[in-house]
This record gives sequence, structure tokens and C-alpha cells, in this order.
Amino acid sequence: MATLLKAPANRKESNVWQNSTTGRWHWEVELKRPDGTDYRRAGSRKTEKDARDSRDKAFAEFNHTQGRAGRWTVKTWAEHVQANVWTEELAATTTDAYAYAIQNHVLPKLGGARLDGLSVPNLQEWANRLSESKGRNVAANALTALSSILTRAVEAGFITSNPARNVKLRKTVTSEETKMILTPKDQKALMTAAAGTCMELPVLLGLRFGLRMGECLGLRWSDVDLKEKEIRISQQAQYVKGKGIQMTAPKTKQGTRTLPIPDAILPALSKAKAEATSIYVCTRDGKTISAKKGSKYFQTVAQAAKFKEETGIPTHHDLRSTFLTHLANNANDGVGVKPHVLMAIAGHSSIATTMKYYVRASDSDLRAAMACIS
Repeated sequence: MATLLKAPANRKESNVWQNSTTGRWHWEVELKRPDGTDYRRAGSRKTEKDARDSRDKAFAEFNHTQGRAGRWTVKTWAEHVQANVWTEELAATTTDAYAYAIQNHVLPKLGGARLDGLSVPNLQEWANRLSESKGRNVAANALTALSSILTRAVEAGFITSNPARNVKLRKTVTSEETKMILTPKDQKALMTAAAGTCMELPVLLGLRFGLRMGECLGLRWSDVDLKEKEIRISQQAQYVKGKGIQMTAPKTKQGTRTLPIPDAILPALSKAKAEATSIYVCTRDGKTISAKKGSKYFQTVAQAAKFKEETGIPTHHDLRSTFLTHLANNANDGVGVKPHVLMAIAGHSSIATTMKYYVRASDSDLRAAMACIS
């Protein structure tokens, strides 16, 4: 098995350079043959283009002899990328998610395939079957992880293109498109059922600030400024395999934001802060909670609030949708909040995301609109 001695992502930058004294351009290629011996080519040229051309020819020579793509399988290349590339380039949570998808959904079917033997048709067939058996989201995550390792294979010169990029999954209705928008009655029932449980504050923060579950669980009391009447969202709780619950940055740069605290919410937060025994706002018996466990606890509360399977049981993320939809349709005496303000409150990086997935027209909105017709 051939092994790169230099990270694929850095190949083009790290092995062509100019000598500041002579002005000549130097190039170097260092790889390891399947038998464990080193493959090294180096030289110098007058121009950068000539040096890069010589470098690329050396890669081509290696690929056509001992180091061609056929020497790598999806499994061996995935192991190399995970150990040498992802750990340097990706966040721990992303690496963990990619590794899970590769191990459980890519390698069982494609692990023994040669890199240069992959094609769009066979990957399309694999993705379709995975989508049918495990769901479109699972297939999409596996395809993204596979595409990541194949992109590195292109950068390393082992294959000329990434076939995973041309695989298309059949469109289905996503969870984002089927959000439940809770009525005031539903919201009251949920808050009543959550009172006194570890979900009391996550429910409050979801319904009144639109925070995601991870943002609720990562919120510290030091982020809640009762004097200035604002909360600062700067981190979220994420479970990282082998490390437990970690505090990481929000999903996007815009996710780091400061939100005013409405006067009506101040008493509840003041009371909770005065009684707090942890630095974190949302805990279970004083201990931090992972987002996955938080979702499980929330489902228990939702069932206690008498939500039924037949009519739908909300998720914590539905509280976020309910909050943003209320602002869009009912705030400011029915005028609503401007889209760019909604985007800032939600912590989204684009208005399109806010308007497409989080804003719905309720039945009362439709009736009010139609009542204007004479």
C-alpha cells in the first residue's frame, strides 16, 4: 500500500518553492511504494510553471508504476485520510461524523473497491440502495464523507476526478420542511409539562429565544446578563466520540450572537440563576447534557404534555421554528419582523435558510389574508 509522506491537501503548496538567492524554482515529490521503499524525485527549473510540470510528471510516473490508484482501496485510502488529513483540517465533531458514516455505510459495500474503479453509475446505485434502506439523510451523510476522501485522492493525483460529486439523491420531504408550528395552547401545555424537569429551561429558551438544543445546553450563566438584559450565544454542547461532551463553536459564524431578554422572561431567568448550582444554564442533576440525551428527555416531556403520534409529537427544534414563525407573522402588531432581522436572531448565514425552513403561514394568517378580499 502506497502512503503519502505529505498531506494531500498541502501537496501543491509544499513541494514547489523558489530559492530567494538564485531565483530558481525547486520541486520535490516524496511518496512511499507498496513494498515500503521510498519514491523521491526532485529538481529545479527556471520558472514556476516548469517546476510544477516536472512535479506533476513525477506524480504521473509514480501513479503509472508502483503507486497507481489501483494500489489503494476505498478502505485503505479512507484510513489514510482519517489519520492524516481530517484530524488536521476538520473540526472534531465533523471528523467523528464522517468516520461513523464511512465505517457503517461506505466500507460495508465499497471498502474493497479500487479508487480508480469507482464510477458515477456504481456509486449512484449504492447511494440509491442506502437511501431506500436507511433513509435519505443517512445516504446524504455517507455520500458527503465519501466525497471528502475522494477529493483528497484527486488532490494527491491518484484519480483525475471525484465521481461522488455527480451522484444525485432522489429528493424527499426533509424534516426541515415538515416542522410543527405550535399553537399558544400547545406551547403552554409543553411549558407546564417541562416545569421542574431538566427540560424547563431548554423549552423556555427554545420558545422565547429560538435557541437550538446544543446552544441551550452550552449556555453558561455568565452568558446571561440580567443587568444588561441580554444573553450571549457563543458555544454549543456536542458529543465527541472518545471525548464525551465538548463545548464547540456555533454551527456558523453568524451563530455567535447576542439577543435581548424580553422583560416578561426576566423573572424566570432571575429565579433560575439565583438557584443555580452549575455554571451551565441547562443541566440534569447539575451535570451537562448531550444534545442526543436532551432530545430524548424532551420527547418524554412532549408526551407528558399529551402530544400524540397521530397528530405529531414535536421536537425541540420545532420550538425554534415556532418562535421564528411567530416573529415573522405576528410581531410588531402583525407587521412581522424583517427577514434580515430574523436571520440575525436565528444565527443563520443566509436569509434563504430562514425563510425556506423556519417561516410558515398559519391557518389564522391565511384566514386574515383572505378576509381582505371583498
